[in-house]
Amino acid sequence: MAFINLINQKSRYKYSDWSFEGDFYQSYVNLWKKLTIKTVCPNVNDGNKGRLESVSAYQVVDLVSEGPIKGFCDRLGQDIITTNNSSSNEDIFKGVYLNDVPVKNTPSDTLNYARTFVDYRVGTHNQDPLTQFENSTLSFRNNYQSFSYNTKIPGIEPSTRLAKLTFESDSLLDDQVVEVQLNELGYGENVVFAAFKTGLTIDTLRGYERRQPVKLNHSITNDSVNALMINMECVLQKTGGDTDPNNAAFVIKVGYQGDEVLLGNNGSVVYAFCNIHGIATSPYVRSFYIPLPPAVQSIDRQVSIFRVDKEPTHEQFSHVKSVTVQTVNEIVYENLNYPHSAIVGSVFDARSFGQAPTRTYDLKLLKVKVPSNYDSETRTYNGDWDGTFSKKLQ
Repeated sequence: MAFINLINQKSRYKYSDWSFEGDFYQSYVNLWKKLTIKTVCPNVNDGNKGRLESVSAYQVVDLVSEGPIKGFCDRLGQDIITTNNSSSNEDIFKGVYLNDVPVKNTPSDTLNYARTFVDYRVGTHNQDPLTQFENSTLSFRNNYQSFSYNTKIPGIEPSTRLAKLTFESDSLLDDQVVEVQLNELGYGENVVFAAFKTGLTIDTLRGYERRQPVKLNHSITNDSVNALMINMECVLQKTGGDTDPNNAAFVIKVGYQGDEVLLGNNGSVVYAFCNIHGIATSPYVRSFYIPLPPAVQSIDRQVSIFRVDKEPTHEQFSHVKSVTVQTVNEIVYENLNYPHSAIVGSVFDARSFGQAPTRTYDLKLLKVKVPSNYDSETRTYNGDWDGTFSKKLQ
């Protein structure tokens, strides 16, 4: 059976903010044609004169208790009133502690940590999912399983003659075609282009693939996975009188395991050409969000990563270039609401911590039915108990 038929067995598919129904094959082709550096690497900023600095964020969802619970309070036990607008609920931080330090002090209202976000659900049976961000990379709907590799991938043999690569993309202006000429330093822009049609570019990339003794292969066996987040770590610079930018060019190859037929020829294989350009004197990490073909029964999906630029020679000692596949993260896009579970979702700047911090919370927990003569606010009993319980949970 052709892979186009396997793909079209799926009626619905998700990638980030894209959702396809019906003729999936053509929609999947169009997705790859429209992908840009901003789609695959939404957090990249080309500013700062080419100097590359990566910033990591911790994101976590904590299961606090069976629900429903009362909610957050400050260290004095006072209830914290919240609204449906998560961005205006800053007082929640008074009940949130990172490494036993409150995010916001009570009662001075001063902050100990900046760039922090917290949202929570009390644990009802029909509660809404946690907040979804405009930046899909931080969305709580992204459920990750991480695989750590830390595999350094070498460049092509220095004696190799690098050929010109031609890419088509609906995201480009004018004639929708761009030519990439790799020189000794690589290609001088941050780009991501897809190749999935028969031609000289594919022949060239496959030639580089065959020559590479070291490449990273990762198989996706979980049929629920929608996409990958691949973290690439690099050190890039050209030393001399001044420190100049350098480049790292590599390919992320995606498709079904065992398939070598290109997506444009009714197969599944896509070659995504990626180039990192800039100055990184210390390890810099860039995340690449890569869509996957839909899962089909008994066929795994696979991604391969290999360099397509030259390894510097001993004479080119001024070229500092190191590229490592740090982690491959499998992503499942689902808006889970965790019914009957009190949960707290947090995002905070990793630069404030050497490792993931401990999280503790000031909360009034599980609401239950209490004796009818008991006041849960004052914690007092009024008169004798008649043997009945309150109708509402307290």
